Amino acid sequence: MNRQIVFNENDVGSLKILKLKEKIELQNNSIKVNIIEKSPKTQLEVNEVYKKIKKFDFIFLSADSENIHSHIDYIAKKYKKAFIHCYYLGYYGYVGPILSEKNKSYVIKENQYNFIGSHFNPPSTSPTNAIIANYAVLESLKYLTNIDECNLIEKVLQINFKTLETRIFNF
Repeated sequence: MNRQIVFNENDVGSLKILKLKEKIELQNNSIKVNIIEKSPKTQLEVNEVYKKIKKFDFIFLSADSENIHSHIDYIAKKYKKAFIHCYYLGYYGYVGPILSEKNKSYVIKENQYNFIGSHFNPPSTSPTNAIIANYAVLESLKYLTNIDECNLIEKVLQINFKTLETRIFNF
């Protein structure tokens, strides 16, 4: 979900996570949102967060922190959860790969992406984020429901938002 479409000027100064909880619950009162106000930095802290949530089927990894990748790899492998990775660099957006126990590897290694690591950049613009998020949700739903062939199992979609060129490459 793209956070820019959820908030307005009245939310300035409020914690995003609390306002998002409030707005989700206003949209559907049968949904109960539990918030864990923690930004885990170590593997132990990540494991403690997982123990609190336990019930989930899929992980969407789109974090601004460089070190979160190894933590998510650990949780996904340890608890046999699938995940998809989404990220942005300048004019480029990336979706994938989807990794799970069904694949040959869970691990995203920083050196496997020459555009992560010391060149890491957080998301660029709201429209870019929304497009990448929609691709991630579509591929994740195909993966979880088998409604159609999932195109990003161990593959990465690259979108150049300057030229609108796309390519899919193997992970």
